Amino acid sequence: MRKGLSLLFWTFLVSTMLAPSVFAAKDYRMVITNEVAVTHWKTGLMKDLAKLIEKRSEGRIDVKLYSGGQLFTDKAAIKSIGTGAVHMVWPASVNLEPLRLEYGVVNLPFAINDELVLNKPQFRKELLSLLSNILNKEGINVMGLLRADELAFVFKDYRPKTVADMRGLKVRVIGGQVLLDWVGELGVTPISMPASEFTTALSQGVIDGIQTTSGGWARMIGELGEYGIVVPDLLVLTYSILLDSNWFRSIPEDLQKVVVDSVDDIASKQWQYSIEQSEKDYEKITGQFKSKVFRVPQDQVPVWSEKVQVTYERFAEKFPEVYKKYVDLNKNSDRIWPPKK
Repeated sequence: MRKGLSLLFWTFLVSTMLAPSVFAAKDYRMVITNEVAVTHWKTGLMKDLAKLIEKRSEGRIDVKLYSGGQLFTDKAAIKSIGTGAVHMVWPASVNLEPLRLEYGVVNLPFAINDELVLNKPQFRKELLSLLSNILNKEGINVMGLLRADELAFVFKDYRPKTVADMRGLKVRVIGGQVLLDWVGELGVTPISMPASEFTTALSQGVIDGIQTTSGGWARMIGELGEYGIVVPDLLVLTYSILLDSNWFRSIPEDLQKVVVDSVDDIASKQWQYSIEQSEKDYEKITGQFKSKVFRVPQDQVPVWSEKVQVTYERFAEKFPEVYKKYVDLNKNSDRIWPPKK
């Protein structure tokens, strides 16, 4: 009996010496939350990220994911960062303007395009640094940007093809003060209303159109949207990956790298996936719904750009430092922004 106990003791002792990390490692709890359904692609990506972080950290980071608003809405989660109740959330970037209005730099017209994000890694790195500097005062790091989709205008009875055709139309907008500001310069009357109400409002003629994405059109508006217009690069809507900066600083450097690398891997793949998904959505819109989608020819885009020039001037007057930094980081990527008149 004693020999058996002795053998167990020495086996335990040797195994402890050979694998000290198993017993000495400190666990760090990481709470990620969202307000979307479990079937939404954001939930799927969050699950992938959680698995990646747990695997690469060898279990030292224990990730808990709460979906469907069961813990917080995105807005409530943003406010709760720093309390320890939540460490990561991925809200729509337009919803971060109430926190810091200058964050709306990513919601300015022609601010981001797919080529920049996919082919200019330095641009993406400098942009995340700029956005993090804006939110650091709130205890938040911006770890990445996800592509929601390219902006589209969808109508039931109207078929605009030029910026002049947009004048006077009542359009439900996605939100965000910066976006509201420049949409009005296109001549439309921006209307704010919850997503749950806009299809009814469109069918009853309360509004003339809806500002949305290919996904919103394919899944929510459907055949009700008979016509749509897309201005290339006018606005690529994004989600921001936010992380509690205090929690991030509290974990060891090797685990910080795990989080950074894992988020970067997920975000970089998602951007291309979003582009491909958008193409599938438009196939459904034009095929199954028989709707008409008009993409403004490239040579006509400057006409739209000229209409929103005053928006840049207003933003630059309010936030000169952020504006200059964004102009410079575009220049560093061999891009002239804002577009010339």
